[in-house]
Amino acid sequence: MKTEVTSKYKMKTEVTLEQARRVLEVIDCGLVSGLGNPELGEMCVEAAVCFAFGEPHSAYPKCVHENLADLKVELNDARWSNNEARTAGMRRLAIAQLGTAGTLDPKAFRAALRIEGTRRLTPLCLRVAAAIARLNGDEKQAEKTEKIATQCEAGLSPDEAQAAIYGLHANPNAYANAYADTTGFANAYANVVTYATTYANAVTYGYAYTNAVTNAYAYANAYANAYTNAPNPDNYAKGKDDLLRALADAIVAALRICNSPGIALMDKLIPSKT
Repeated sequence: MKTEVTSKYKMKTEVTLEQARRVLEVIDCGLVSGLGNPELGEMCVEAAVCFAFGEPHSAYPKCVHENLADLKVELNDARWSNNEARTAGMRRLAIAQLGTAGTLDPKAFRAALRIEGTRRLTPLCLRVAAAIARLNGDEKQAEKTEKIATQCEAGLSPDEAQAAIYGLHANPNAYANAYADTTGFANAYANVVTYATTYANAVTYGYAYTNAVTNAYAYANAYANAYTNAPNPDNYAKGKDDLLRALADAIVAALRICNSPGIALMDKLIPSKT
């Protein structure tokens, strides 16, 4: 299988199934935070792609759109709970991105990611917010919050999601810059709702959506407290990894909407997940 790609780096780049399989083999040796070294198991996701293609050690593979590479680097370098979680979370996206240089429409991609982020990230935030509300004794608010989460998964538009989320709290912006309070559930609730609003209202993937990388730490605090009566390291790690994986999955889904050449390669190599 061969996909021809017009690139800013070369007049023509060909991405074959064999090359994509080699990328996956390198990825599965493990990923690390930071550019790393050109050795198996010691590279970031984009350096691993360069390695597989025999390119110089870099975070900018020739077959990947530079804006997407920037986003991938930030996601790769987020504080996943460990390198195994980082590798598992990034492997599908590593293949889906192949062939985007010269073919990806950034405007269309931003629009698609806004939709997929609302469908995949926003419900996670809202369900943690609902759990916090329930711990705080507000079952009615929890039910309202969960209802919006379900609607987002079913295809509620980003603008509709934003409006619905704003209606959950009198002043969701009050906590826009505050991290989730590990003891005050009311503050944590408002903060997580604000995150959900951020994702639903995102207009550029270079800013609002990559905030998921930063917000994952605060989100993990809220998650750990929403599902236990005391801070729990295992829950903290799960919450953080879940949000980062959701962002990776949203990017893959957005690339599918944009007919990225790498999606066909990914479907052949990793067919088990849609």
